[in-house]
Amino acid sequence: MDLIVDIYKQYRWPELKDRLSVVVSLACPSAVSCHIDLEELGFPADTFSAVINFQGLGFATKQLKAALNNSVYVKSLLRTPNDNDNLVFGVMVQDKETGSSAEGTDGAETGFYLFGDQHLDRSPTGSVVAARNTIKYFKGELGTGRSWTYHSVLTKKHGKAHGFVGKTMRQVDVPCRDGSTMTGVEVQVSGHAYYTGTSTCIVERGDRTGKDGFLLGL
Repeated sequence: MDLIVDIYKQYRWPELKDRLSVVVSLACPSAVSCHIDLEELGFPADTFSAVINFQGLGFATKQLKAALNNSVYVKSLLRTPNDNDNLVFGVMVQDKETGSSAEGTDGAETGFYLFGDQHLDRSPTGSVVAARNTIKYFKGELGTGRSWTYHSVLTKKHGKAHGFVGKTMRQVDVPCRDGSTMTGVEVQVSGHAYYTGTSTCIVERGDRTGKDGFLLGL
């Protein structure tokens, strides 16, 4: 369901202008994702049809995620089956007016998903497609057995065959680590995925760095 979130001064972004809050939806397909309409974020309706303001969208979603993850109110509502880190992992900015529908689906939309350390997903995102169908289901917008086409800003340019399709299968009880259950939705996700590259790692005999492992960070 929709959630009204206050955006305090330290988390604001230019496109928000004088508004003090935004309306979002939250779901947990594997990690918690935030879903917000393009215009609700403060960007014009034709953003995904023109030259995309990547810098502006990146900053706005970063600020929104910080506002969510530092909100006592939002944290009180976040409960996941595994009780892992209950933080918002990514923000899906969605434009429900663009995108072409694959055959047999009820409609289409385009999304711009930034996750983790502000990484942009080139695909419509498999797990977040499930989240988007789940939100539509609980809002009464997409019932059992119905499908929707989802595009990223990249696949939108290549037509309906390149989008992902989410089909709502059934409502289910999700077992939780503490023995309770949560109500969820089983979603079938279909689409195309392609290799973009391969790499080979070699560890020579006597290389303790390779044997013990290491992490690189900026």
